[in-house]
Amino acid sequence: RWFNAWRRLKGKPYWSLAAWVKSRIGKARTFIRRFELAALTVAEKGNYDGFICGHIHSAGFLRSEEGLYCNDGDWVEHCTALVEQENGRLELLHWSESPIVLAKEPDAPNPDVCGDARPVIDTLPTAFVEQVNRLAS
Repeated sequence: RWFNAWRRLKGKPYWSLAAWVKSRIGKARTFIRRFELAALTVAEKGNYDGFICGHIHSAGFLRSEEGLYCNDGDWVEHCTALVEQENGRLELLHWSESPIVLAKEPDAPNPDVCGDARPVIDTLPTAFVEQVNRLAS
């Protein structure tokens, strides 16, 4: 808390040491990328427009030709939220002192282009991952 209070005094945004450490673990990044691609596959096979979740704390959008994956991240560790504007456009916000738009739906990267360049924060229960993998295959 004291570190982020100091950062706030210096005009800098909230910074999470845990998120920074977790984003450097290659195995976790691979897991998150597999989850995102599996979620897109589930949406495509189920004839859904997209897949919205937040449990893995990795905020962002990922677009395929068939759908959109949205992860709102988490409020507690990263102060991120997914909002839908009146026109239906989705936006990902980071809110420390005031809201900052991190991404907008049309800016969602294509998984074939972006590789694993997204931050990675957390892991999921094994049973849930197995269920998603079953649905995706």
